Amino acid sequence: MAIGNQFVFLVYSSLTLAFIFFLHGATARPMVATHIDIEKDDDLIKKTCKKTDYYDLCVSSLKSDARSSTKTADLNDFVMIFIDLAMSNASETYGFLNKLIDNTTDYALQLAIRDCTVFYDKGYQILRNAQLITNYEVLYNEVGRAKDEAAVSCENIFHSGAKDDHRKTPMVVTKRNELFEHLCLINQSIINLLRSSS
Repeated sequence: MAIGNQFVFLVYSSLTLAFIFFLHGATARPMVATHIDIEKDDDLIKKTCKKTDYYDLCVSSLKSDARSSTKTADLNDFVMIFIDLAMSNASETYGFLNKLIDNTTDYALQLAIRDCTVFYDKGYQILRNAQLITNYEVLYNEVGRAKDEAAVSCENIFHSGAKDDHRKTPMVVTKRNELFEHLCLINQSIINLLRSSS
């Protein structure tokens, strides 16, 4: 699959994302005059994250990436950080789901999980293409589409079909769906800040 070709590139991000997941659960860019002095980077992170629904995840995510503390760090960098983190999450979840299929004997559950791998592959590709989008409104919509395509679709697949065919979503899958969804929602909040200042 196309996602496999990007795995090596995203290994370093996967390690960072694993740490963020623990805390949470246990190339053109748009340009706006939002750059800051380096001593103010922590203030910008906190101020920005207060505008999101997941403050702790937002702060830990940004502080884990060196780009957020550079002299010229701005909201555009934050957007790219969250796109990268969501891509890394999608790639990691894709691999996790494939291993889960091999360790699952329930055939109906295997089919549902296999559908999830397709959803996460699509979500990854949407975010990959979104890296080149310079229009904030379009970028906002594409990040939302990636969220819906991957996390929401994966969660919903376990509750589709006839009532007797329903399967409870494995908790490990639900946790991954929630993290991907939250990363995208945080990013949409940041993109909204850029939309209001442009």
